[in-house]
Amino acid sequence: MRSSLLYGLLGSSLLADAHPSTRARNGVQRRDVDLKSFKLNTQSQYFSHKAVKADQSLKLLKRTTYVETATELVKQVIPNAEFRVAKDHYVGTNGVSHVYFRQTVNGIDVGNANFNVNIGPDGNILSYGHSFFTGELPKDNPLFKRTFTSPLKALSGAVEALGLPMSMATDSITVEPLEGLQAFVVKGTSGAIRDPTARLSYLVKDGQLALAWKVETNMGTSWLHSYMDAIDGSEIYGLVDWVVSATYKVYPWAVDDPDSGEREVLEDPWELQSSEFTWQSDGSENYTTTEGNNGIAVQDYTGETTNLYQPSSDDLKFEYDLHLNESDPNAYRDASLAQLFYTANFYHDILYDLGFNEEAGNFQKNNNGKGGKDNDAVILSSQDTYGTDNALFSTPPDGENGMMLMLLWTQSSPRRDCAFEKDVVVHEFTHGLSGRLTGGPANSDCLDTEEAAGMGEGWSDFFAIANALKDDWDKDTNVPLGAWVYNSPNGLRSVPYTTNWEANNNTYETLNGLSEEHDIGETWTTTLWEVFWNLVEKHGRNAGPKPVFGEDGVPEDGNFLAQKIVLDGMALQPCNPNFVTARDAIIDADEALTGGDNVCELWTAFAKRGLGEGAVYHETNREVSFDIPEGVC
Repeated sequence: MRSSLLYGLLGSSLLADAHPSTRARNGVQRRDVDLKSFKLNTQSQYFSHKAVKADQSLKLLKRTTYVETATELVKQVIPNAEFRVAKDHYVGTNGVSHVYFRQTVNGIDVGNANFNVNIGPDGNILSYGHSFFTGELPKDNPLFKRTFTSPLKALSGAVEALGLPMSMATDSITVEPLEGLQAFVVKGTSGAIRDPTARLSYLVKDGQLALAWKVETNMGTSWLHSYMDAIDGSEIYGLVDWVVSATYKVYPWAVDDPDSGEREVLEDPWELQSSEFTWQSDGSENYTTTEGNNGIAVQDYTGETTNLYQPSSDDLKFEYDLHLNESDPNAYRDASLAQLFYTANFYHDILYDLGFNEEAGNFQKNNNGKGGKDNDAVILSSQDTYGTDNALFSTPPDGENGMMLMLLWTQSSPRRDCAFEKDVVVHEFTHGLSGRLTGGPANSDCLDTEEAAGMGEGWSDFFAIANALKDDWDKDTNVPLGAWVYNSPNGLRSVPYTTNWEANNNTYETLNGLSEEHDIGETWTTTLWEVFWNLVEKHGRNAGPKPVFGEDGVPEDGNFLAQKIVLDGMALQPCNPNFVTARDAIIDADEALTGGDNVCELWTAFAKRGLGEGAVYHETNREVSFDIPEGVC
């Protein structure tokens, strides 16, 4: 059915502006343009809790509100920096406050210069990280000389350089100001899902500040921030793509793919503490389709231009036949949409329990006054025709809809629908988690360096397999991912996820020579899997699908404790982290949550995979260390 609410929610910004002739294949022509060649090379630093405690100068820091305390820290660390406080600061469920800053020069944002400060429950600095520019600042204010080109020329340069399927007929285009310094929206183009914008910005490039137009183009299956040379508008200085694309050679979630069991009728599967309006309401309207506060499941979002199909049930009985031997997936589209809607909502509730709530930037239409921004439920597109053998997730800033595209897989006959494999859904949704937590909910540009992008894939694999834990698994079990859709018992990845060194001997050094994010991600998942099993062996495992917390707010089992501190570490780490800084953030997350009860288990896990005390990040030659710091065990 056509959902009037869907159109009402998304409005012309996401649907009506789409050009019918290009909607089915909107996006960058990726075969012709290598987006990776434009990736930012931002280097960030992370100062762990250990480093903070050792810094005597911080003991004299003025402590008032957590925002003011964080602000004083930034002033002390970078005394002459100009900056602004981002609006997305919040207090996590573990009591740690997170405050985010953006560097400015001459009142203009520096696009890849960020600072995050983490304040412990006691009001003291827990840790901080930053990528602020500390070099020589421009002598002239560009707003006085005004030698930069127009935002329209910058947009035209991005369209030309990236081959965007966007029409820019000059007789229909207008450029209108937005809130903010030198910020504009370009109206009258066609081919994009929403009107492009351009904002004057600086970018740290090759050790200097370069003036650029930050051009935002949302084509549906690519959502780009292109930093265009502000002088002539033709050169791309750097690029961020909010769409995460993945091919899965992963480990199956055995209880939830068609080869692993039978379907059941489940009644009211939600938890009101994490989905207070249930899955079928947003607090103001009740829905009789696969739609609610957390997600909107439709068929083929990128392929349809007018009629976005959803099943309808006046009595809310989403019970549909499923015959996977059908050659036409359309025959079981209702079952596909019901499955995708169920799995995404169930995972939303798990993440909510673990701390990914409204203030942290989760995906909900109505936050009910609990912080964060509303109107960003995830659009869940089943049987999407954007391509095959893939799945994608777009993570814009808080307040804008996340988008999950689930494609059909051709490794078997008939084709397989990845909405029926839970680990694929969990992997994709986790891109939204890591994208919102790293650098703060208002900044979706913080997993764009080569190593950080790889870690994004690694986190997604980790949460997928952690939520697939079975009673007969132990630390030496070889766990695959995406085995059902890929029609292979080994799944999609090049190594199994296991702590068994003979089956998987990846270390931090394995990254040397790698550039593809999924290849990099395999080592990060492997490392986190070591953390997982060390904590499971210490704290036991939870037989249920949801975390159980003690009175102190700490998960009672090792499975969800591992997920909790990995999740909390995302919020602590700096924008564009690397393996070493993320390691330190996870150790600090455990310190904040448990008082450091698991520091030995964590260091033992990291050291086994080459991330011991002496590990050093270099872009092309990582240095491994297998040393555990003295005194932690």
